[in-house]
Amino acid sequence: MKIIKEGKIPSERLYRTTCRHCKTVFEFLESEGNVRYYRDGNYVEIICPICNIICNVTRK
Repeated sequence: MKIIKEGKIPSERLYRTTCRHCKTVFEFLESEGNVRYYRDGNYVEIICPICNIICNVTRK
């Protein structure tokens, strides 16, 4: 095998969101949420650590 150009493994994506219910601002890694795939666009679902409401963030 011959490597023509060495790439690098992408780091895990970090997201920041604000809960629409309690207004808590928090960051999370993509692996901590659930990625949802839809025709109109993908997003990551995460549960707010304070009020347990589901928050959605558009997937980058």
